[in-house]
This record gives sequence, C-alpha cells and structure tokens, in this order.
Amino acid sequence: SKLFKFPEPTGEKITLASVLGKPWPDVIGKTLRVGGRSSPHGDRHNWDSYNGTDKSIQIIGPKEGLKIMGFPENFSFPAKLSVTQQMKQIGNSVAVPVIQAVAEEIIKVLRV
Repeated sequence: SKLFKFPEPTGEKITLASVLGKPWPDVIGKTLRVGGRSSPHGDRHNWDSYNGTDKSIQIIGPKEGLKIMGFPENFSFPAKLSVTQQMKQIGNSVAVPVIQAVAEEIIKVLRV
C-alpha cells in the first residue's frame, strides 16, 4: 500500500501585478477578509486595498479575489449574491491549485 504524501510546493506565486494586469508592488496580504472592508486605506483593519507604485489605491473585489485564490476564469457566483457575501465565500475558500495538488496525490494512493 502506498502512503499519502503532501505535494511539494511548486514555487508558483500569484502577484498583484498578474491579477490586476498592470505594474504593481508584488505584495499580497495573507488573507482576504470582510471585516474592515472599505475601512479607510491605511487603517490596520483594511485588508482589501493596496498601494500602487504610482500612489494609486486598488480595492480588491470578488473578481480579483477569485484570481488570487486560483479559481478558474469561468467560475461565477449566483447572480443575487452580494459583493460582501462573495468576498466572505472567497475568504473562506482554500486556494484551488493547492486543493487540486492534494486531490491528485489522494487519487494516486487510491489507485494503488
């Protein structure tokens, strides 16, 4: 019987520049959270906005949050789900590529 082993990190990183499609400092917070959403920029509770290299401020919404978490481009929420609820769901999710890698390892063990 083969034992399950967690996949090795790939080293792949998602940057704000790749998510936003424009030059941006390569810093992403450790989490997306709803508490403090739209608090004044710079407030320690605001984790949904980032400073750009050009002094602009970018608010992270559901579209960007889904990209950060690795959801496929064709993923969508039900039409009536509010932005706040969408952000809560994204914040409660696990990065899709991580789950995919773990699932592939589980399948390898089950096929033996």
